[in-house]
Amino acid sequence: MPRLPSVRAHEEVLTVALKLIADRGVDGVSVDAISEASGVSKATIYKHWTNKEALCLEAIGNLQSGLPVETDTGDVRAEIVKLLRHLAEAPRPRALMRIMPKILGHASSNPKFAKAWGERIEQPRRTRLIRLIERAAAAGELGSDTDVELAVHMLLGPVLYHRMMRTAMPPRMLETIVEFYWKANAPRVQTPVK
Repeated sequence: MPRLPSVRAHEEVLTVALKLIADRGVDGVSVDAISEASGVSKATIYKHWTNKEALCLEAIGNLQSGLPVETDTGDVRAEIVKLLRHLAEAPRPRALMRIMPKILGHASSNPKFAKAWGERIEQPRRTRLIRLIERAAAAGELGSDTDVELAVHMLLGPVLYHRMMRTAMPPRMLETIVEFYWKANAPRVQTPVK
C-alpha cells in the first residue's frame, strides 16, 4: 500500500532538514530553505511542526537509537552496565556524527533549544538511569544519601566523552566505573559508640 502524501511529505522534510543541518548548521537552516529544498509548502511544514527547532529536534531524534528493553534481573549493577554499554556502543549513523558538533554548538548559544534537546533526546536515558540508581538505593545496595544527579553525571560522563571523541571504550571500563561508583557510595556502616 503506498504511503499517504502527508507521510511522504513529513519524511521528505525530515530528510532535507538533516542534509541542511549537516551543510549549514541549525542556525543556517530556515523553514523557507527546507520548504524550497523539499518541495513541501511552508503551510504543510507548519501543520507538522510549530517552528524550525521542533522540526530539527524530530529529525535528529529519529537518528538516535532507542533504549534496550527494561528488565528487572535482580542485579541492578549489571543492568546499569548493560544500559551504559548500549549508550556507548549503539550504532551511530554517519548523519548523526556529522551533525552532532553543529547541534551542540547551536545548543550552547540557544538555551531554549538546549532545554528542548535535553527533554527530547537526553531525558529518556537519564530517567532510565535514575530509576536504576533509585532501585539500588532502595534495595540497600547504595547509601540512602545517594546523590542521584551526581550519579548520573559520574556514570554517563565517560560514555558521552567517548561517543563525542569517537573512540571505543577500553574493555571492562564500564564495569570498572560502575564498581568504583558502587564502592564509593555503599551504605555506611554505623559503628556503635562505646
